[in-house]
Amino acid sequence: MASVYGSRVADNNLTLELSLDINRKLQAVLEDALLKNITLKENVDTLGAEIDRLNKLRP
Repeated sequence: MASVYGSRVADNNLTLELSLDINRKLQAVLEDALLKNITLKENVDTLGAEIDRLNKLRP
């Protein structure tokens, strides 16, 4: 993987096709993590609003 970021080949077995495949898989993992983080943030915001609403109902 070092050859992807450097100018010299660090691994002779790492082909362009393998590098692109690794890149696609990493991109899919990143996109999934971002989507989950966005969903989690929305859920936290919703919970915060609900807690605020319930606290206002207290006498």
